[in-house]
Amino acid sequence: MPEKLKKPELPPNVVKIETKEGIFRIAYGLHNISQKPEDVKGTDAIMLETGSFGYHSSPEEAIKIFHILSNPYEFFKQYQKIIEKAAQNNQPIYFADIDMDVVSTELISALRVSENIMDAYLILSSLYQLAYKIVTSGRKKMNRRDFLKLLSKSLLAVYFAPQLAEDLILFLSLPDKAMLNEEAVRRKIHRFLIKLNEKIHPETNMILITLRNIIMAQKLITIAQDINKEISKKPEIGVVVGASHIGIEEALNLDEKERNEIIEKIMNFAKGVKKNIATIARFDYDSKTERWELTKFYKDPFLASLET
Repeated sequence: MPEKLKKPELPPNVVKIETKEGIFRIAYGLHNISQKPEDVKGTDAIMLETGSFGYHSSPEEAIKIFHILSNPYEFFKQYQKIIEKAAQNNQPIYFADIDMDVVSTELISALRVSENIMDAYLILSSLYQLAYKIVTSGRKKMNRRDFLKLLSKSLLAVYFAPQLAEDLILFLSLPDKAMLNEEAVRRKIHRFLIKLNEKIHPETNMILITLRNIIMAQKLITIAQDINKEISKKPEIGVVVGASHIGIEEALNLDEKERNEIIEKIMNFAKGVKKNIATIARFDYDSKTERWELTKFYKDPFLASLET
């Protein structure tokens, strides 16, 4: 293929999803590493993950959060360069995450910690018992009761292991940029473990990650429809999120009915996080004042119907 006809290659940390509403360029990053603006170059708008920042309560709070993200502190450097470049390129920036209820978040964190402690104990205990049985096998046969106890403990370890493995691989990778390469072996393992956890551990992942992913996807569809009215073509939106949010890809590929049914089911379980789930905030850069302005503060129509 002639060089000039080749499609430009995506950065290694970027995945592109196309739906009937829009093209979504998902740029994975790490919150403590400044992300390159090239990840969302040429897009019509940019959405930033804001799970740790409650912009949802009022326009004033959204403006405050935007200022924080534009001037990052030590542990959150991801967006600064992207926001600076977006101002030069006249790209609007959206917030579309959800406001995680503090109590629910603390509960889930506690569950994750307890799972990891339990898993470490079960694995070490099972390995010790197995080694002991092997060493003493010549002297004493393992009876049925001991075998069943060891088997049940091993099965529990398998149940808890994906959560511990995901946390460990993410912890050990920071600030390893292999996590920002979708072709890297470590990143592929991380993706596998995230998907496995969503299936095996809905009790911890349902609110913490899965709900956020599918609601962000729902809002991205709404944002794409709004931008389509402005530019009269299918928009391309840059989606800048942390490396664990791969579920957004699957959520965007769901049809509207499937996505809405899943959101309703999860919300019935996670009743404590219904407040402000629908809020979307849009910021545009005003070249005259050389400042970012909150230009739209509104709600996704479907999600607004679920709010309490």
